[in-house]
Amino acid sequence: MGATIKKIFMLFAAGLLTGYAYCQNIAAYSAEDLVQRVSDKDTTYIVNFWATWCIPCVGELPEFAKLHDHYRGKPVKIIMVSCNLETEYPGKLQAYVREKDMKQEVVWLSDTDIDHFRPVIDERWSGQIPSTIIFDNRRQQRYIIEEVTTAGAIEEILGE
Repeated sequence: MGATIKKIFMLFAAGLLTGYAYCQNIAAYSAEDLVQRVSDKDTTYIVNFWATWCIPCVGELPEFAKLHDHYRGKPVKIIMVSCNLETEYPGKLQAYVREKDMKQEVVWLSDTDIDHFRPVIDERWSGQIPSTIIFDNRRQQRYIIEEVTTAGAIEEILGE
């Protein structure tokens, strides 16, 4: 009887740890927070603006998973900026990220006034989603992609 209880406890503990390992805390970022987050001069940031209800955005999520794996251990970070509605944060967004097993860093854009957040992030960006902005801080360049993109297209921009 003691061995059975021990096995049940071990399975329960393993399930908790496995669930915890894939559950990330999704921080709420203002536009200013995001700009600060991507300011490390030795790192390139690939920042994708998306939402769970945006079909083209969801379609390109596997491309960002590929980029995450490709750049692991390199000075390149992938940040997925959710533009989900306030009523969908954190519950629906957290559940979606867990369901899709997203390993990239996911944050939620808490600013809702496009006239405020768009120029803070980049004057040239229209604010549409999906969009990807590459902050290539090592070369002091920014690239804006205002359409569905691929891992290959981003790797080409970065000279990979």
